[in-house]
Amino acid sequence: MTELHANDRPRLIILDNSIVGLGGHFLDYALAVLTASRSRGYSPALVAHRTFRDVVPRDVWVERLYRFDNWPLAARAPVVRWLRLNLLRKRDGSPTRSRRGAPVRPSLLGTLREHYGRLDLAVRSREFERGTTTAFERLRPQLRDIIFLPNPWIPELQGLAVALKRYKASAVSVHLVLRREFGESESAALAGGLRRLAGGAADNQVHFYTDTPELTRLYTETFGLEFRTLPIPHPIMGARGKAGSGAIQVCYSGDARSEKGFAALPELVSRVLKEFGTEQTIRFIVQANAPSTGMERDAREALASLRTLDTSLVTLITESQERSAYEETILNSDVVLLPYKAEHYRYRSSGVLIEAMSAGVPALVPEQTWLANELRRFRQAGHPSVPVTDGLPGASYSSEADAGEKFVYMLRHLQEFQAVARECAAQVRTQHNAENVINALTESARSAMSAAEEAMLRNAGHGR
Repeated sequence: MTELHANDRPRLIILDNSIVGLGGHFLDYALAVLTASRSRGYSPALVAHRTFRDVVPRDVWVERLYRFDNWPLAARAPVVRWLRLNLLRKRDGSPTRSRRGAPVRPSLLGTLREHYGRLDLAVRSREFERGTTTAFERLRPQLRDIIFLPNPWIPELQGLAVALKRYKASAVSVHLVLRREFGESESAALAGGLRRLAGGAADNQVHFYTDTPELTRLYTETFGLEFRTLPIPHPIMGARGKAGSGAIQVCYSGDARSEKGFAALPELVSRVLKEFGTEQTIRFIVQANAPSTGMERDAREALASLRTLDTSLVTLITESQERSAYEETILNSDVVLLPYKAEHYRYRSSGVLIEAMSAGVPALVPEQTWLANELRRFRQAGHPSVPVTDGLPGASYSSEADAGEKFVYMLRHLQEFQAVARECAAQVRTQHNAENVINALTESARSAMSAAEEAMLRNAGHGR
């Protein structure tokens, strides 16, 4: 491992308690940014979960300090996981007031959920503060270093605020990217965490980002703080045609989660197989591993249904893939299927979509989401296939009932959609890459430093 302060280079330090293993895009995101930081003159360092044991590049300094990841408390404990999936997540139908307007006692379910939420927040924020405090003691960050949190939420914001207050060695430059939408019940706690960080020690620099224009607008308008939009560092570098010919390959990549539309897959697959026949004209590759927080009921039922289909036509991947195998799946596919639920991805990004577009592979996505908006942002208005594809590197559907029809239409016009996707792939890679993330973080830090220096000069002048 490289010396931590090799050549007295500034460091890019990623703090991410969600990095436990290969699951999700957390590790891919961090490694892409850390690798890019090296070429920009930084010494890369990663602070991850205690159980993280996967191989990282030799020039990345790794500390394994965090006790909990970014999922709910004890999510891997079977009993707590069952309660959360089957009881605590259900809506509480009891009113808060009687018909005459008098308050009523909350139901047992509501009380359990409230206590669970408070305990979860208190324990996770405290443990994140402890891990971060230890990281600061070992790494001794300075203002010229960049501390980057690519996946924080309310517990991490609260824990970080305490750790920063306790760190007295130097002012620091902290950069946080919020990558998810928030519910009404979360807005007050989220506002408190953000304002506590923004109004912390005057010498610290705290910068806020999201990774979609939609989220940037939502956070800026809701909380009154300045947010900037970061690129998404998930491109597969280099589009190429799939290896060999033969059956059309369609892939679904991601955990078997309800929010990712996993439950819609059996109907979509069956519709296409019925439409095109079952003589291996089309082959489906489905990532079907359970998320660490447990598989929801509709996803379990969908998986059971998929297992009844011909295995020569539908291949189920039930373990997290190594990066090389994952990229091969994308690159060898003709279509990437992203039947995500619109209510969960109205503002949120999808690394899988950016990877598909980077590889020149068209995608099917839901309307009224960031995914559909992103297809339109890379629209090729002058492409010859506009009458068929509208110049988009994929297609979108407006409802679950419409999804199958759009999917069939896309497959019947596959060559046209592929031609558009290949044409815009280089443009996607130029915008969404790790180098641009580093550039954005560096620019924010330099601008803040310049502003601080100007303020110091003005104050010095007033003192004379």
